[in-house]
Amino acid sequence: DAKGIALENFQAYLNKFARLDVIDGKLNIDGEAVLATSNKDQLDVTFKGNTGINNLLIRDRLLKEKGQNKDLIKIPVFALRGIDFNLGNQELVLDSISANNAELQAWLSPEGVINYQALFSITKSEAIRIDKAVENTVKPQTATWEIKVNNMALTNFALNFEDQTQTKPVAINFKPINLKLTNYSNQSGAKLPVQLSAGLNKTGLITLKGDTVIEPLSASLDLDVKNI
Repeated sequence: DAKGIALENFQAYLNKFARLDVIDGKLNIDGEAVLATSNKDQLDVTFKGNTGINNLLIRDRLLKEKGQNKDLIKIPVFALRGIDFNLGNQELVLDSISANNAELQAWLSPEGVINYQALFSITKSEAIRIDKAVENTVKPQTATWEIKVNNMALTNFALNFEDQTQTKPVAINFKPINLKLTNYSNQSGAKLPVQLSAGLNKTGLITLKGDTVIEPLSASLDLDVKNI
């Protein structure tokens, strides 16, 4: 049971691959972990419990060097509940993922690059390795890990986006963004019920509701758009 672990203490590790400054954020974790060496050359790890981060605040270091202390990511509450992790069986089950009142800043640079693309300082070979690792984990037909999330709820999110490719930059504000997913699985053919609503520039509203399948990709959705 550990509470109030300051994430800024891990800044040195983050510096190796990203130009992000962790200004605030406290990690809490509770549960039961078991480490065992059942085989001579194999470490088995299981964990059951919960974890979360409070008051996460991240800034772009490049903007800071330009004298702009603009918050990039603010998430007051982020929680993973009912974690069941088993390294030996390559299984990860989460009862719920939740986050509230987050605010994200994004922009398209005059060169046509999304700001988040430029945040990570990794080589091309490292990027290829990461892509392959993600593919093996997420793509159902090649998945070696079994991943399940019973419920995901992102509530009252805000995304402030600016298109700087235009002569006069165009600002678009998405708020509130509410997303609900249930019964996510990375196994082939698994149906994923989804509900998404997003306000647009204080007057518009976009809502999506229905079922999706990640692999093979398909969706059956109701779409409602108002006042854009």
